[in-house]
Amino acid sequence: MTLEKEKSTPQGQTLTQPNPIETGTTEPQTGEQDQGALHALVPDSMTSTPKSKPRVYLTGTEGLVWDIQDVRKLRQDHKIAGSLAGSLPRSPMQNIFQGLPLRLLPEEVSVLLHHGIIDLIVDSHNQGQHHSATLDASITTTSGLTDQALVFDHLWKDQNFFVAPGMKFGGDYLLYRNDPLVCHASLVASVKEPDEPLSLVDMANSARLVSTVQKQHLFCSVLPTHADVTTDPSIASPLSPSSPGPNRRVVAYAVEWAGF
Repeated sequence: MTLEKEKSTPQGQTLTQPNPIETGTTEPQTGEQDQGALHALVPDSMTSTPKSKPRVYLTGTEGLVWDIQDVRKLRQDHKIAGSLAGSLPRSPMQNIFQGLPLRLLPEEVSVLLHHGIIDLIVDSHNQGQHHSATLDASITTTSGLTDQALVFDHLWKDQNFFVAPGMKFGGDYLLYRNDPLVCHASLVASVKEPDEPLSLVDMANSARLVSTVQKQHLFCSVLPTHADVTTDPSIASPLSPSSPGPNRRVVAYAVEWAGF
């Protein structure tokens, strides 16, 4: 029902005008329009609810995260930064700044699955064909985590680091005490086999490289739990001892160039 009120004009005419407060028609809110447009553009299978686990899509040999809410949840709640791999075609600096999807390392996917943090969705083209070859062989083993994933789990969960790829500094990982957006990496980590030879020249090269960028190089290995490791008291590691796994433990040594 619309109420009307009279309004007099200087010429003595009377006009009727509807009261906007009493009208029964309302305009749709902008937020509702945006939400409807979002659901129209993004399939339901690619969106997640706040209480659901982040979804990681196994495409070929890569784990990809497509939902921005999942990316935020992994970063804020679980200290998983990953690497953005998508292009931004409308950005003038698209070769510097990248967007979705978020790419995860194989060991990241393995460790997150091991702790029940994510839901892994296998690409339909890979179902039954590459799933066992990619996930079971390169990510997990029959005894649990691979050595590479065990080192990642130790650095990420036990030592509370943000772990990012470290190829540009000659290592496997870059270790951040806080979010990579607010601080620089303090360590470059490399995973080595226990019996892998490491010459003094290679060690000096690595130490000089990371010292130039004000970091330390961390050499990590996985040893049997019963192995006897004798450590020189002058060699100190910035990491605390690893929590022993079923039959393995992580040993790490930090190297820094001191000059002559």
